[in-house]
Amino acid sequence: LLYTIKFEEGTQEENMPCDTIRRFLCRRVKPKTAFQGIICLTVMFFIKLIYSSCLSSNSCIFSSIAQGSEHEIKVAVFVQATDLLSDEEVSNDIYQCVANVGEAKTQHQKFSLFPWMDVEKPLAFEFDLYILYSTTDSVRTIPDEFHELGARKIHETHASSNELFDSVNFIKQLSLAETQRGWIFGSKESPYDFFLKINSRPRAALRHHSLESLCGSPALVQSVLRNLHSSKSGIVVPQGLSQSPNKTKEYLLKEIREMYDIELMLSVSSSEITRRVYRDVTKKDLVSDEKYLWNIVGMFWARYSDFQTTEWVSILPWLVSQRSKQNYHALEHTVGKLFLTIPYLEGVNVSEIGPAVKPLGIYFPQYHQVPINDAIHGEGFTEWTLLKPATESTLAKPLGVEEGGLGYYDLTDPEIRRKQGEMARAAGIHGFMIYHYWFSGEGPYNYSNPVMGRIPQLMLEDGYPDLPFLFSWANEPWTSTWSGLNDGEILLPQHYGTEEDWKQHFYYLLPFFKHSNYIMVDGKPVFVIYRIGLMKSILEPMLKLWRNLAVANGLKGLYIIFTVNNFVDADGVFPAKSHLLCDAAFHFYPTMKAVYPQDHVTSLNDIEISSTQRQFWGGYTTFSNIIRRKVNPYVDLVTPETFKENLRTTVKKMYSEVPFTANGVNVPNLFFITAWNEWNEQAMLEPSDKFGFSYLNAIKEAVDNQPIIRIP
Repeated sequence: LLYTIKFEEGTQEENMPCDTIRRFLCRRVKPKTAFQGIICLTVMFFIKLIYSSCLSSNSCIFSSIAQGSEHEIKVAVFVQATDLLSDEEVSNDIYQCVANVGEAKTQHQKFSLFPWMDVEKPLAFEFDLYILYSTTDSVRTIPDEFHELGARKIHETHASSNELFDSVNFIKQLSLAETQRGWIFGSKESPYDFFLKINSRPRAALRHHSLESLCGSPALVQSVLRNLHSSKSGIVVPQGLSQSPNKTKEYLLKEIREMYDIELMLSVSSSEITRRVYRDVTKKDLVSDEKYLWNIVGMFWARYSDFQTTEWVSILPWLVSQRSKQNYHALEHTVGKLFLTIPYLEGVNVSEIGPAVKPLGIYFPQYHQVPINDAIHGEGFTEWTLLKPATESTLAKPLGVEEGGLGYYDLTDPEIRRKQGEMARAAGIHGFMIYHYWFSGEGPYNYSNPVMGRIPQLMLEDGYPDLPFLFSWANEPWTSTWSGLNDGEILLPQHYGTEEDWKQHFYYLLPFFKHSNYIMVDGKPVFVIYRIGLMKSILEPMLKLWRNLAVANGLKGLYIIFTVNNFVDADGVFPAKSHLLCDAAFHFYPTMKAVYPQDHVTSLNDIEISSTQRQFWGGYTTFSNIIRRKVNPYVDLVTPETFKENLRTTVKKMYSEVPFTANGVNVPNLFFITAWNEWNEQAMLEPSDKFGFSYLNAIKEAVDNQPIIRIP
């Protein structure tokens, strides 16, 4: 107690973790007489009683003080990646995970910058990074970028190239973490509240799924921390990669079911090694009929106090001494299994979470003056020209700048695009799908490709909006009826051209594909095509050429997504089997309903198509073409409340069904929303005079509360 009282700023002791009460009472307290010392000891005794009672009672008036102020939540990120410096893909995967933790940390600080957010305030926390890796002849330290991710401290540990396992290396990191314990009221304070353990060991598909499920987005990190902080779970694992005796194996990912004998993996070995490790950690004998909680990838979140940290550290010398033994491989597997089995058998709630939901807003780049619109519609025409004078009572218009909105903006202004990016990021939107216009053929108007390409080009130059993005090629002809059908004058034809035209088109796209913000799936740039059925016999040779050119230019290929919309039947997509030339589909939900009737405004299931391709789900905020079509308009109004409720249901459904389909791992879990700013069809997430920021708040609430389901 005297040690805790003698506390002075500027000394080593000041860096120890301490709660609010201790900081208040202990700062610069220096008893000079025996009487003062007795008084100080008496005060500290009673404070310790208050502190102890408050920690065990949430109803105590001082509980929030005794547990520490919100900025004192401490998190550790433990990384075991022996190939971090030698494998670029591993390095990128680990970096993105830690970057998401770092950005989740900043959300609390930035919350006040967006007064329109009507959601629960993000948790405040600090985190330390423990990273173990093998050095190479040319590289002996982690990349500089890791030091810019917001970690309070970085603890680097080198491993020899033959230390391929992660379990004992993780315990080594725990032993280092234990040295961070501080003194509080005469006893040692836990160095961390929660920790994340990740590694590079599993093959790429399972690693991607695990990291997307544990740290795939800042919002998902906040979801996990909030769950752990509320004591709903003690451990959180990636969905579909863990199995308990009370859970049917159908809930495991397809890859796991095919790779392992589940019953064998669940059985607790009766070997002396298993019995000894279990006994040393729990101080109890292993019951022969107990079963493992099996986690194949060895990655999870945990509450530090629910993990037998000190007990694992205490047996580290013995574990290391076994390294040269023949059964060391079995020992590593045993330890890895017991990491979760022991807390599970001790009654700790173990839960699982699926891949982070990553909403993409469909982005229209038309909001500025362009020559082709001047020629067709008259000088100065933009998308705002039709909306501004419209008087229909159902119409929403942009919220004014003075009220926190964006107003009737010009996208050539980088400040507008910067604000769009910040607003979208704050709402939990992962990125934008930007419409891309490239035509071929002669028509009544002169044009040059890309049509309306100025905004994407400016984005390359100034970096705004600074969000992940991909292109969707709006590959239908422009007509005077805005319908995409041949029911009016053809303004810009679409004949797709020759092989030379395809090459020119590809090499225009290449700088975007190589941009650091361009969205990848399986390491390939994603490119969406709006109407593949229009391309007929051209689609196959063009995609083959593009994929070959992509590989020739240093990419892994292209990931082509076709759009499921109201045109799939009219264009004969499925009878012609055009979709089989693509890698996946996405639900363009406002018009897909014309072919696949739904009552919901967000996807609830995969549709029946003649393939097992991945389907990315979608939703919409409203769809009304009354501005462009005064006669027989299509009007489908969606209130923010309906969108919010439907989106919440869809997110829950994602975690109960999508990852376990025959299509395998579902990462990244992209979710396409119509739209970010399609004002002339009233499909917008941007703030409006009618709905304010309600649609953005609906997305924020959904991504901040991604379902975490207890394993029975």
